[in-house]
Amino acid sequence: MTGILLIFLAGSRAAITADYDTYLAKYNAFKAGDVDEGIEFSYKLICDFVAETVDHFNGVLIIYAFLTIVPITYALIVETKASLLVFPYFYSYYFFLHPMTQIREAVAAAMLLVSLQFVKEKKLLLFLITIAVGSFFHVSLMLFLPFYYILNRVKLTLKTACICFIICLGISQIHLLNLVLGYDLSNDSYIIAKLYAHKSTIEAGFGERTAGVYILMIYAKILFNFFLRYKQKIIGKNNDYFQIFLNLHFFGCLSYLILSDLHIVAGRVSELLCIVEIFLVPYLVYIFKPRIAGKILILCICLFQLVISLYVVILSGPYQVGF
Repeated sequence: MTGILLIFLAGSRAAITADYDTYLAKYNAFKAGDVDEGIEFSYKLICDFVAETVDHFNGVLIIYAFLTIVPITYALIVETKASLLVFPYFYSYYFFLHPMTQIREAVAAAMLLVSLQFVKEKKLLLFLITIAVGSFFHVSLMLFLPFYYILNRVKLTLKTACICFIICLGISQIHLLNLVLGYDLSNDSYIIAKLYAHKSTIEAGFGERTAGVYILMIYAKILFNFFLRYKQKIIGKNNDYFQIFLNLHFFGCLSYLILSDLHIVAGRVSELLCIVEIFLVPYLVYIFKPRIAGKILILCICLFQLVISLYVVILSGPYQVGF
C-alpha cells in the first residue's frame, strides 16, 4: 500500500518540482514530431505511448514512478528482510529527489538496487542485464559496471576507509574535473559535452545556494558510514547485504569529494551510489536497546532530512495535483 501511495503522489503531481517544466516541454516537443538526441530513447518511447493513449503528461510521470517504486520494493523484500523503516527514510529525501524530480535517474537508481542481488550472488550476466535495463532510462548507470568487481573483491575496514577518505580529501583540493576540462577537450563525446554543460551552468551561478549544504551532508554521511563500520559485527549478522551496502555508500560519498569542483556532477554521481542508504539507516534499529529507541532515532533522522529537503534544499513546493 505504501508503494502504491508513493506512485500516486509522484505520478499525479503538478509543476511543483524543478525538472517538471523541462520534461513537459520535451513531451510536447515529441508530440510535435521533434527529435532530441540529448535524452535517452526510452523517454521518447514512453512519451509517444502516453501521447497515443491517455494524451496527458501525468501519464509519463505515473509510468516513471511505477518503474521506480516497484524495483525498489522488490529490492527491499529480497535484500533487507522488508524493513518498513526504509519507506520513511526514502520519502524524506530520495523520493523528492528521484521520482518527484529526476525521473530518469530514479529508474536507474532503482535498477542499481536490484542489481545488488546479482552482485551478492555473483551472477554476472543477470547483473549486466539489470544495468543495461537501467541504462536504457539513464546512461549514468553505466558508471556502476566496475562495481561488480569492486564490491566483490575490495575489502574495506574502518582503518582503510579512513585512509581512503583522507586521500580523497587531498584529491578534492586539486579540482580534478576543472583541471581535465581545462585542456579544451572535444565535445564529440556525450559525457564530455555534458561535463562542459554542467561547468557552464555552475559558472553562471546555478546551485551555489545548495552546494554548501550538500558538502556538509556528505561529511555527515561519511561519519555515519564510519559509525556503522564500528558497529558492523552487530549489524552484519542481521543481513547478508550489509557489507555491500556499506562499501557502495562509502564509494558514493568519496565520489562527491573527488568530483566536488563540479558539484552538480558530484551530486548526481554520489546520489546514484548513495541510494543504498535507504537500506542502511534502518540498521540503526539493531544497535540501540531497547529497539524502540533505535526506531525513534531513525524517525527523527527522517524528520530532520525532510525539513532539509523541503525548506533548505527545496526539492519540492507545496503539493498540487496535475490532473
